[in-house]
Amino acid sequence: MKKFILLLFILSIVSTVSLYSQSASGDYTAGEERFNRLSASVYGGYIFGEANRGQQIFASRFNVVSEPTWAAGTDLRYALTPFWSIEGGYRYSYLEGVGFETTVHTASIKNTFNLNRFYRSNRLSEVLNPYITLGVEQDIFDAQGPDAEFSRSEASLIGGLGLAVRASNRVEIFAQHEIKLSSNRLDLTDRGYPYDQIGMASGGIRLHFGKKGQKPLNLSPATRPVSVTEFESFDNYDDRLDELERKVEVLTERVDSLENRTDQMDRDHNEKFNDLFALIDSLQARTDSLENCMCLSEEDLANMDGADTDERELRRNVPAGHYVQVFATQEYESAEQIRNRFRELLEGQLDDTEDEVFIIQRRQFYEVLIGTFEQFSAAQQILPPAVQELSDSFIITFPRPANLQEQYEGTVIIHDN
Repeated sequence: MKKFILLLFILSIVSTVSLYSQSASGDYTAGEERFNRLSASVYGGYIFGEANRGQQIFASRFNVVSEPTWAAGTDLRYALTPFWSIEGGYRYSYLEGVGFETTVHTASIKNTFNLNRFYRSNRLSEVLNPYITLGVEQDIFDAQGPDAEFSRSEASLIGGLGLAVRASNRVEIFAQHEIKLSSNRLDLTDRGYPYDQIGMASGGIRLHFGKKGQKPLNLSPATRPVSVTEFESFDNYDDRLDELERKVEVLTERVDSLENRTDQMDRDHNEKFNDLFALIDSLQARTDSLENCMCLSEEDLANMDGADTDERELRRNVPAGHYVQVFATQEYESAEQIRNRFRELLEGQLDDTEDEVFIIQRRQFYEVLIGTFEQFSAAQQILPPAVQELSDSFIITFPRPANLQEQYEGTVIIHDN
């Protein structure tokens, strides 16, 4: 038994050194996040006494009655994987019972298995981590009694359960219970079981080393191996996603093209509607003007028909082209005010407002015109501000149509005095 424990202890040390040398030093990286491996702890606790109560699984068991005592220790832990850590440590234990008093200095090599990996997808795993410990130890003890005393170095086995509570990325508080199978001579009595059993309950604090903000390795994301079939399925799914992305891009381009065409059509339609509305306003104004002419008395028409030929010839002073008519009245003073008002309004939009904004006399009416514009589109540019000022404004073209020539006979331009 002793040789077997010693051999197991040596093998544990060799395997630990080998694994540590093969493991990459420094922090562990998972994706973009880094995790630390190295930690250290200090702890202290209670050693259960042997009260000769028979079989006790979790308490101490010696060959004689013993008293409750204490133990304290420290360890340095290195995480090999998120699930498995290995640690080396030292513990001082004091044992006392009927006929013996023993001090034990222990060097240990332990394996720690983090059980929070089994529910890592749960947020609770980031706070509570139950664990199992299993390892070998080398005890150097001094046992003293009334009749005998000796010092010895022997190997032992230890295992236990614990629960760690994470306070922060740096600090962890833990409690654990361990059972140790040690030399049968700790109580100076060698009989019964081939070992003395020590039950220890302890608590302590563990400090994790690493850069600021890094978590312990056992908090890294849970992973599992992917089979060849799963990988091929993922690869096919990735290809389908790429194909869908390409189709979405094509559809997006088509939608953008349709939106651009729709916007252009809206702009074209708006321009056409504006032109139509302006033309309607112009026609409405011309209709109103014709209705006014139709309301003239027969006497007025007879007087106008009697105008001499020389006066009718003055109509030639209105050159052929397009004009914006903004006002018509039978009072010259009102027409003059409107003319002056539009000269100020269109200053900067016309080359010469003095020449291009003028009054014509048609029969008993004084009409204010803006022109001459050779192109109808040029007259359309002036129409909006004219309509905004006087809503009755419209576009008129000279010479007048044959059916209206009679109405415009005798039209003359009124010049400034």
